[in-house]
Amino acid sequence: MVHQYINNGYHIVLDVNSGAIHVVDEVVYDVIPLFEKHSSEEITGLLREKYSEEERAQAWRRVAAERLREASAGVLHLFQPMRSRGEAVSELHYDFSVLTSREFIACMDADRSNRDMNTISRTQALRLYYKMHDKVERPISGLDAHDLEEQACIADTDAMVERAAAFFTSSKLVTKVGL
Repeated sequence: MVHQYINNGYHIVLDVNSGAIHVVDEVVYDVIPLFEKHSSEEITGLLREKYSEEERAQAWRRVAAERLREASAGVLHLFQPMRSRGEAVSELHYDFSVLTSREFIACMDADRSNRDMNTISRTQALRLYYKMHDKVERPISGLDAHDLEEQACIADTDAMVERAAAFFTSSKLVTKVGL
């Protein structure tokens, strides 16, 4: 969820989910509320009279890059702690940027019934999360992908799928705008 406001001439954007506060230029400020529900072509049409093509393109790229950065890494706070090494683990660190292209493709191949390259299935998202998890969190907590499959409650599994899907969507968007 994002809140936007202008104060003393500054365009301020508050990302409620991450707690990040951004001071942005006017064109980025205008693109942000349109970003989730409109394609780049629709946004271009809506802002065509107010901004140049280059300004719109730069704003779109900045917003897409920031979305990817936010979706790539963070901490997942668990609804139900898991056990590892005799201790409770209540949060999992994630960073999808550690995945190689080969690992990413292998995860996408996990669900051959999904033939749409622009969407990610639940199976693909979980495989993506588990693969990343083994590289990032396993050395920290000792939990491996098998532990996640065995111990994660439905809400935590859904959160893992959500994080992987957000990364997938953001990476596809960045690829589309050519970053």
